[in-house]
Amino acid sequence: MNYTVYADVMIFWNFIINILSLTISSRILRISINHKKILFWSFITSIITTIIYILFHNSIFLHLFYAFAYIIMTYVYFKSASIKDLLLENLAVIISMFLIYGIINTFSGGEHPLLKRLISTISIGMLMFFTVVKYSLHKLSGRYYHLTLELSGRKVKATGYADTGNILQDIYTHKPVIILDYRLMKSLVSEDAYKYIYKYHETGYLDYMAISEELDTPIYPVPYSTIDSSSSLMPVFKLNSLEFNDDEEILEQVSAGISRHRLKNDFQILLNEKLKS
Repeated sequence: MNYTVYADVMIFWNFIINILSLTISSRILRISINHKKILFWSFITSIITTIIYILFHNSIFLHLFYAFAYIIMTYVYFKSASIKDLLLENLAVIISMFLIYGIINTFSGGEHPLLKRLISTISIGMLMFFTVVKYSLHKLSGRYYHLTLELSGRKVKATGYADTGNILQDIYTHKPVIILDYRLMKSLVSEDAYKYIYKYHETGYLDYMAISEELDTPIYPVPYSTIDSSSSLMPVFKLNSLEFNDDEEILEQVSAGISRHRLKNDFQILLNEKLKS
């Protein structure tokens, strides 16, 4: 049986799948979503994969070429800083594809009904789990906030958690300091500036003068201590603004520290108990 494939339909279909995949992957990785980049790289990848299909649809290497195209898409979108990050990001893309095609299979036919039911059940279960954990429980807790950060014209949306344990204060301005997951800075600063931050994540060393020049705003060390009484220095800078999207409250010139390690929960910002006082 012969099938007719229309390139424009295939490009559009791949474009939608890529948008969904990058969006879900960003949510899984708890990385702020850059809508313009998602649209751009989804479109570019949809064209590339369509060309691959047209040229190699009879080749045994078709799926290998597809995989290579999606690895490149993942790399350029997330700006992978290490092999480990690239592997995690590709795993997130695979999970997102599993979810997407599982939902599609729910509403379409198939030659293997048992496999279809299995994929659909697992996919919908995972989707419901992510939805309940990320949204329902957050709203019930009353301690999670949808935020928009701005620094030098760049805006990033993120989830913040109000923690009474964060009492860090900027010793120079005497203002409360919020703490950002270092990965959040990937969307808030330039690629060159983020290289300094990633080095800080890996080694604990930060070239304060060099990154201050890159950002055109000063970054300075602030001493802090953890719950186990260990002490260190955290790089701190000032955000132009921090907006609480739920009540549209905007705070200006907020002191923000950069965590060297990942915030291991489902938020990217640890808010300060005195931030609104």
